[in-house]
Amino acid sequence: MKTDTRVKITRTIFHNALLDILREKPIHSVTVTELCQKAELNRGTFYAYYGIPDDVLAEIEDKFINDCNDIFAKKPGGDVYDFLPAVYTYVKDNIETLKILIGENSSPRFRQRIKQDTYRKTLKRWHENYPNIRDNDFEFVFDTVYTGGAQNLVKWIEGYYDFGLKELVRRSNVIISYCVDALEKMNEKNKNQ
Repeated sequence: MKTDTRVKITRTIFHNALLDILREKPIHSVTVTELCQKAELNRGTFYAYYGIPDDVLAEIEDKFINDCNDIFAKKPGGDVYDFLPAVYTYVKDNIETLKILIGENSSPRFRQRIKQDTYRKTLKRWHENYPNIRDNDFEFVFDTVYTGGAQNLVKWIEGYYDFGLKELVRRSNVIISYCVDALEKMNEKNKNQ
């Protein structure tokens, strides 16, 4: 069933209003009345779509994650080198929304969901490529790559680094290649034991 254009517009208005509010205050402090005033829509309209303001935030998070999943799905047989530039470009194009989603006024749920989703997909690919590696070795390498990569992405978004998107992708790929080399060595070691 195709979503009516008016429904999309209404949801977008609520999304934008909530994102504006989250620049100033945490999600747990946002009221329906405040959100409706910012959106210039009535409470009845809000309740036709949502129950609480966090439902709006969850919908924004879902869209971001689904868009990233679509990028990942377009490279089903590839590895991180294939989809990282596209994901980072998406991030750059949606940087203001992402700043709010990962910011202190949002919910920690978004970061957790991104990590879990990335872990699940990465683990599946790594298991296919490196069948002799134990799960805790995978987890160790994943945590190293993910934690460092996520922190570097946040710092880049916040303007800490003075280089552009292309350089961020290049540097990330260098670090990832070191970690993939470590996986290959672990795989060989475990295969020979």
